Amino acid sequence: MEISYAGIVGALMGLAIGYIDYRVIAGILRGRRELNKDSFVARLTDGQFNGLLGVLFVSTVALFPIVGYLMGKSVGG
Repeated sequence: MEISYAGIVGALMGLAIGYIDYRVIAGILRGRRELNKDSFVARLTDGQFNGLLGVLFVSTVALFPIVGYLMGKSVGG
């Protein structure tokens, strides 16, 4: 199995985009939790909320580089 340089660049870009996406969505969720006491996010316990943020982190930071690698490999060769 040969590793594509274009795929590596795509994976790094996917990682950066995934991290930015995580920070934006986590910030929105934290803000909703603080401001709106009637929302779904505000009713979660601290453990559930941290678990939600953990799932969000893993899904964005793990999946975006995979998609980026595949897109980079298919576009760049």
